[in-house]
Amino acid sequence: MNFKKFKQKFGKVKNNACDMKNQAFDQVNQVLDEFQETLPAMRDLGLSIQDLHVGMGAVMPEISAKVVGRLETVSGAKTRALIEQYSEKKLVVTLLNSLNTALSIQEKLGDLDFKGIEADIKLGVPPKFNVNFI
Repeated sequence: MNFKKFKQKFGKVKNNACDMKNQAFDQVNQVLDEFQETLPAMRDLGLSIQDLHVGMGAVMPEISAKVVGRLETVSGAKTRALIEQYSEKKLVVTLLNSLNTALSIQEKLGDLDFKGIEADIKLGVPPKFNVNFI
């Protein structure tokens, strides 16, 4: 292969990589915008962000947050009301549904004397939500 053809192929690969990078950052910005929309609902439940992590990957950064709060401020009734209130916000509803499911499981286990809740949120497609009762 001569240098001119190599340069043309490399240029195409470089342009495709730049396009992928731009698309990834567009997706990250969209996810961050959606996450921003979850903050009022979390505050309504008495939850606060304790930790925010951004990891840089090859194409798309990994974004996660740790949310903590007192179990006494979080209830299934409150989460269901917020699900209705934020019904147009997909990520908010997904997180609230996950939290509501975890609360239902915790209630079925009976009084295990948990005082707090700690949730790990991993933003992505799809988002992941892990709940710890502490």
